[in-house]
Amino acid sequence: MPCIEWRSGIPNVKIREAAIICLKKLLDNEVISPEEFHRNFRDVFNNIKNCLDDDFSSDIRFASIVLVKNMIRYSGKNFGYEDFKEVYPELLKRLDDSQDGIRIEACKSLELFFHHLPQDWALNLFEYMLDNIFVHLDDSEEIIQKAIAEVLKAAATVHPDKVIGIGSAMSKKFKHQIVIENLLNDIRNTQKI
Repeated sequence: MPCIEWRSGIPNVKIREAAIICLKKLLDNEVISPEEFHRNFRDVFNNIKNCLDDDFSSDIRFASIVLVKNMIRYSGKNFGYEDFKEVYPELLKRLDDSQDGIRIEACKSLELFFHHLPQDWALNLFEYMLDNIFVHLDDSEEIIQKAIAEVLKAAATVHPDKVIGIGSAMSKKFKHQIVIENLLNDIRNTQKI
C-alpha cells in the first residue's frame, strides 16, 4: 500500500504502477481469499482512488481501473451497501476519461458492478448512475457506444423497468437514435423470455 500512494516527483510513477500490478497478480493467483481481501477492501480502495484520478499518468489510471475491475470480480459477492456506494462514483468518473481504453475498462468494471448489485440497493443512486451512463451511449465512438450498451444491459438485470424508463425519456435527445432504440428493444426482448 505505501508504494501506491502519491508522492511528488516523476520517478515514483513506475513504482506506483508496479505496486498496482502486484495487487492485481495477488488476486489473479488467488493468494488471498475473497473474504479476507474484502476485509481489507476499503483500505485498498482508498489508496486506489488517487491512482484513478492521476492527471499525470494515464498508465496509472489504466492499471488502476483494471485492478478495480478485478477487485469487483474477485470479492464483489461480499460487497455491502457501503462498498457499492464507495465504488460507483469512481467508476462514473472514469467514463469521462480522455483515454478510450480507460473508458472501456470502466465499462467492464461497471458491468461487474451491476452483476453483483442487489436489487434492494439504493434506487435513487441506481437512477443517478443510469442518468450518467446513458449520456455516454450517444458517444461519437462506436466502440464506446457498444461498451456502454453492455453496461446498460447489465443494469437491466437489476431493474429493467428503470433502464427502459430512463432510456425512453432520454432517447429524444440522442443524435444516434438507432443505438438507443436497439438497446431498449434488446432489453425488452430479454425481459419477455
